[in-house]
Amino acid sequence: MDYPKDIDDFTERVLWSLWYRRRAVTVGTICGDARLEPHIVTPILERLAAKKWIEVYHTAGQPSLYFWARPKDQDMIKTAELMHRLLWDLPLNHHDVL
Repeated sequence: MDYPKDIDDFTERVLWSLWYRRRAVTVGTICGDARLEPHIVTPILERLAAKKWIEVYHTAGQPSLYFWARPKDQDMIKTAELMHRLLWDLPLNHHDVL
């Protein structure tokens, strides 16, 4: 995965949360996955959307939904597995990710 070289730990957690999910999710779901507060996650999402790493779906009167906007390939699976070992105690089955 071609992360920017200066990516911070918080952004990496947010990216992992979005990449791991199969469908769009709210800020609250991402916060729970990444174990971060909304005031940290929201600016990260705005930055990632501006850089086209993620997509945002808006519906009037509803919270925004965020989802991964890039291909999912084997390098990303390896990255996710590494992040899983380092950051999370969640089950990770790469067959479910593809």
